[in-house]
Amino acid sequence: MVSLLIFDAALVGSVAVHELGHAVMATILRVPVSRFRLGFGPRLVKIGVLDLRLVPITGEVQAAPAHWWQGVLIALAGVGAQWGVIAGAMVSGLARQDVGFWAWMLGLAMVGTLQLVPVFNTDGAVAISWWRDKNREVDHDDNQ
Repeated sequence: MVSLLIFDAALVGSVAVHELGHAVMATILRVPVSRFRLGFGPRLVKIGVLDLRLVPITGEVQAAPAHWWQGVLIALAGVGAQWGVIAGAMVSGLARQDVGFWAWMLGLAMVGTLQLVPVFNTDGAVAISWWRDKNREVDHDDNQ
């Protein structure tokens, strides 16, 4: 039972870090974020653009990049954030002798890396879509 709770916490944390990576990159690039959804199913709470759902094992950040390179960076930032947290945890010395810790970190790294496989609506597919269509410049009218 404790192992299941630890797994759930690690999964939710991983998803949250991943989605925060997208949102932070959009903010750094001054791209407006219209929605930050964590989870699926019935809504628990909505505060501004933050939308928390009952089952927090998926997520989505909606942003409107004006340039192709912004779209690529935002798409890749989720996996980058996951790798950054995992690398930090691994070099911090928190559990150097704990084989289970290393297994968790490698497992989370693999799950994050799967997001780079360009199929369906993964981050890899979104990044390639933005990169391939470099002429897709969006004109956001600030007067509306």
